[in-house]
Amino acid sequence: MAEANGILTDLSGRGVLFGLGGSVYDWNDPFGRLFLQTLAMVAEFEANIGHQRTREGMALAKRGSR
Repeated sequence: MAEANGILTDLSGRGVLFGLGGSVYDWNDPFGRLFLQTLAMVAEFEANIGHQRTREGMALAKRGSR
């Protein structure tokens, strides 16, 4: 999350706009910031779930090869 905030702050400082669908979200607007931070949290959660599933699959494979 800290890295995502840094990236979003840097991009916003360069004038980059954040769009999703037909909407544009302003990093300097409280709702826009909340929305973009929520997307970053969901992305981090999804990545963590993927890592967990990979570790579980590797553990199962390791047990199965014995």
